Amino acid sequence: MRRSSTRLGRCAEPSGQAGPPAVVVVLSAASALPFAGCSVDTAVVGRELTPADHGYGGEVQEPGEDRGERCDRRFEGRIRDFKSVRNGGHPDFEAFTGEGFARRIVLPELGPDKKPVYNPSGPAGRTTGAAEFDQWFRDEPGVNIPIPFTVPMNVSDRGTGIFLEAEFFPIDDQGWGNEGRDHNYGFTYELHTTFEYMSGDYLVCASDDDLWVFINNRLAVDLGGVHQPAGDIFVLDGHVEKLGIEVGNEYPLDIFHAERSSINESSLSFTRFYSFTNCDPIVIPR
Repeated sequence: MRRSSTRLGRCAEPSGQAGPPAVVVVLSAASALPFAGCSVDTAVVGRELTPADHGYGGEVQEPGEDRGERCDRRFEGRIRDFKSVRNGGHPDFEAFTGEGFARRIVLPELGPDKKPVYNPSGPAGRTTGAAEFDQWFRDEPGVNIPIPFTVPMNVSDRGTGIFLEAEFFPIDDQGWGNEGRDHNYGFTYELHTTFEYMSGDYLVCASDDDLWVFINNRLAVDLGGVHQPAGDIFVLDGHVEKLGIEVGNEYPLDIFHAERSSINESSLSFTRFYSFTNCDPIVIPR
């Protein structure tokens, strides 16, 4: 088993906005940080961000007094466990080998039911088809077993959050079980939340395998495919028109992750430099 490591890197240009370096915090199951052009140094994670950290995007807007009372935010999502195709289960799990991440597996907008929509013109050899993909994030008796899971997100007084897991195995010995392996590798995870967009907001995330992040129902991060840990830095200020967002307004943020192969380890991380606005968990569409 690979050793996990905590890394702090600095990247020259976050996606969508040039300027001074942005802090990147990520946990990776691999030895290399999954961000091109990043220098890597071991460091302590979880510190409070300062306005200087956001300097590349302009002056930071601090949360105002009118945001209401603070609350203990719970990021409760839904895992769906799948049996591997080797044991007569789903044809998308344990069926594909890692060949790097693949863009365009899903369409650029969420469907009306808040689920990713399969792209029939997407890359070949990464999924079986639309009918099978539609089962990934929907409860299907006999196909998957739904299990609630609350992300242990560290949320600061300013509303930002950090979740880092180099070994993301949240349902070991649950659902269909580990199927003879050390961990349960076959599952998807779905999480919904809301945030207030402020100038300078950005998202750092990494995963092994698929990861899609939607902001205002539009695709922001596309890390599809069975792959080793891969990551992205998404600066909102550089994608305002694409996302249809305006500073000071509230928008949904939706995360969809899949772990589909035991060839690599399982990892997931997302560091959100946003001000979260939902106090109660958002009901997951089933």
